[in-house]
Amino acid sequence: MQLFGHPRQGASHDIPARVDEFVKRTEGILGSAEVVIREHTLVPFYLPLRREIDAEQAISAIRAGGLGGIKARLGILASGFGAANPLKACMVCVKVDGLDRGVSSWHLDHQWPGAWICLLHDAVLQYGLGKVNAEGRFHWYLPQDIAFAEASKTPIDGSAMQVLRKLTACACGLGRLPQGFHFDQTTLAQTYQSRMIDLGLASPSGRLRSARFAEALASICEPLSRLHGMEILAGVASGDTGAFSRLMQERRSTPHPLKHLIFVTLLFESWQAFTSSYQQELGNAPFVKDETNTGKATVLEDQDHSRSQSVAEDVRQGMSVTRAAEAAGVSVATAIVWSAAAGVPLSRRPKKLTPRVRAQAVASLKRGHDKGVVASLVGVSIQTITFLLRSEPGLRSAWNAARLARARKAARTAWTRAARRFHSPMQQVLRQREPAAFAWLYRNDRQWLQQFTVETLLKPRPTNNAHIDWNERDRVLSASIEIEARNLVQTKGRRLKLSDLCNAVPQLKALFSKIRKLPLTRAAVASALSHRS
Repeated sequence: MQLFGHPRQGASHDIPARVDEFVKRTEGILGSAEVVIREHTLVPFYLPLRREIDAEQAISAIRAGGLGGIKARLGILASGFGAANPLKACMVCVKVDGLDRGVSSWHLDHQWPGAWICLLHDAVLQYGLGKVNAEGRFHWYLPQDIAFAEASKTPIDGSAMQVLRKLTACACGLGRLPQGFHFDQTTLAQTYQSRMIDLGLASPSGRLRSARFAEALASICEPLSRLHGMEILAGVASGDTGAFSRLMQERRSTPHPLKHLIFVTLLFESWQAFTSSYQQELGNAPFVKDETNTGKATVLEDQDHSRSQSVAEDVRQGMSVTRAAEAAGVSVATAIVWSAAAGVPLSRRPKKLTPRVRAQAVASLKRGHDKGVVASLVGVSIQTITFLLRSEPGLRSAWNAARLARARKAARTAWTRAARRFHSPMQQVLRQREPAAFAWLYRNDRQWLQQFTVETLLKPRPTNNAHIDWNERDRVLSASIEIEARNLVQTKGRRLKLSDLCNAVPQLKALFSKIRKLPLTRAAVASALSHRS
């Protein structure tokens, strides 16, 4: 009440509320509201992958106190990873803090979703059992005040540790991006696709090679699925790769950042390698290497934007690109990209791209052909075609528009032909026959799809068919509760509480609203809570 002006708002450790009131009452000792949010909460982890307007609305709600459904708006609730971010700590750090300062404290880089390794001590983090499952929800804890549990119920071997280190470094990199940075979704999808092609997980045309991709993704998701709160990845490890393959496509909705980080962990050697590839795809050089090598990334600030404008203006006035680059202290390639982004035409001194080859490549790109196809056609590398897209004014926009038109035509044609072949069936039948066409049309051309459905397809009959096997879910969950209850009774030596079961079986809490469909689970919970040691 004294810190936030409210008995409960502000007590959340991950996404608090009433931050403006907190800053006012603490007289700004920890900095402004923006500094508090950026350096003492998990909010920066979720914003770079959202639109700027979404980020502004979220920050306003956090500062004022009207959180409402902010976790739903940020895509956290529907992610499958759960909305609770448990407090985590490195036991070595807890001990060192106690010796150095007399009291232990929470470390921000340990709290990011997906961070399960202390990069300083190379130790697996443990998660706290307070402030989750309604236990001590509004309490204030230091690490020495709380009980901890192991991140994994099974031993973590060397290969799993390597995956956890990479994922943790990526989580720290995302959480530490500068304030106001937002990924461009189109460029992000292109970055993933280009890397997939380079690794042979997709064909040069961008078509997913499903078997290879599933095998590679399983090698990452299988060890991660053993961790607390990441059990949902067990399905991915068994071959359900759809949630990740869709990341190669530009989407209106944004998945949980953890899915992006797992994808980055799979495709790239490090967070720095990913940001470098993103910068190359973006063609705007926003990232620079972080010399501290802590897994963070920094972006060029306003002064670099002014510098790019200055270079473009110098070239427009007749200065050579080489001289303009030397004056600005950047490479010639960067000066070319900056000039092209400003729409400045450049004189060419071709080495690989002769006028004939260049014209052929530009014409092919304007028709929407993939970079790999164009590279093979004119006999140059994909990197050369990428640089051509970045350095030719207006070419990237024309290429993206042509690719969109080609994809739209292909999807509409496939969908229409299937409808004719099956004599205007129901949409569900067509979805089974043409899943790729439906997915593309639903995300990118929904108005046409809806109109086609109304005018051409049969209406589905009402049905009460259930898509979830509740009996099987009930059987599996009740068995898990019985096993964990026996273990808890032996270790705790007291009567169990509901929060004990929720901590041991994380999926239990999420299914409370469906408990009437789970009679075996309801009976197992009742039996566990009534048992006396």
